[in-house]
Amino acid sequence: MVNQRHIATRYHNKFVNRKTSSGERFTQKKYTAAHKNMRLGTYVLVVDTVTKKWVVVKVNDRCVGSNVIDLAGIAAERIGLTKRKGVARVLVSSLGEGGEALWQRQDSMPNEYSDSILSIIQSFSKLPTPPPVAENDNNTASATQTQTKTNTVAKNTAKAKEKTPPQKQTPAKIIISNIESTDVAEDILDEMNPSISRNAKIVNNTDSLRIEIILNNDIDKFTTHFIAKHPKYQVTIENDGEK
Repeated sequence: MVNQRHIATRYHNKFVNRKTSSGERFTQKKYTAAHKNMRLGTYVLVVDTVTKKWVVVKVNDRCVGSNVIDLAGIAAERIGLTKRKGVARVLVSSLGEGGEALWQRQDSMPNEYSDSILSIIQSFSKLPTPPPVAENDNNTASATQTQTKTNTVAKNTAKAKEKTPPQKQTPAKIIISNIESTDVAEDILDEMNPSISRNAKIVNNTDSLRIEIILNNDIDKFTTHFIAKHPKYQVTIENDGEK
């Protein structure tokens, strides 16, 4: 299921501590949701078409209406759905195998929907196509045609990749800056995989403190996951011949 239009509502407080369809006790303090027919345990990306904010929820309960998703309080507030507002028009997309990791880490990420956030979401969830946030019913037909063309191009690209041998990635220098102290820098290195940290060094100049890492592969994967886990640090990539 990709890019379905839904009406998002907010769970009523009367359901607090009651058992959900999955057997879990309902609380307004967890990123969960109810839906009529989505598989229980599915992680779903919800994007408010007006506020342009996003949240990832786990479906653990049932509700009435196939195009209604009932959000727990914390999830509703993350997209700007307050008690007074009542309902919101949203787009929903089921997430892949990385959905749970994104669900657990979203508190450390900005809730404003953007290209950079979409890149992180895709890396965690293997989302087939980016969910649009523009709300215009008059453009539904053209949007459908555009999506069909996009899917066709994606299929042709995938076939081309199967025939083309993978090219070796150019080594790059990853620079992590805005670090508070050398102790913090050492803690960051300790968290990294040894195969990465052994190619890293702490550079402490009078005007800056940073970590420099030389990577030969999985550069995008590393930077995406690092930014998701440590959004307050600045990450830049320097390739041979460009900065």
